[in-house]
Amino acid sequence: MLILAVIGAALLPKDELPKSFTYADLLAHRNIDFRRPLNTHSISQITGIPRESVRRKLAKMEAKSWITRDENGFWEIGERGSEDLRPMTELSIGYIANLAEGIELVRAGMTTR
Repeated sequence: MLILAVIGAALLPKDELPKSFTYADLLAHRNIDFRRPLNTHSISQITGIPRESVRRKLAKMEAKSWITRDENGFWEIGERGSEDLRPMTELSIGYIANLAEGIELVRAGMTTR
């Protein structure tokens, strides 16, 4: 899943995400090319996973249509990846939003002391 997360992260805006960023927001931006091209070697370097292991994992995800490879050899999230992983993505975004809110509450409490 780390490899899939790295590919997905390449789709996020280059700057900072807005404070309230939902899965629906991500889908709304789907046609904007935020992508930083990622090939197998780049994914291996980012994750620290050996390139051959990355290649095998990518092949399995490609067979499930979770990812696709463009004409330049760069990986991107495939249609099935978006569909099959939507529930987990929504749950993860909610979890991260709750963590961020908790951190902000702790920070606010620290500044009032």
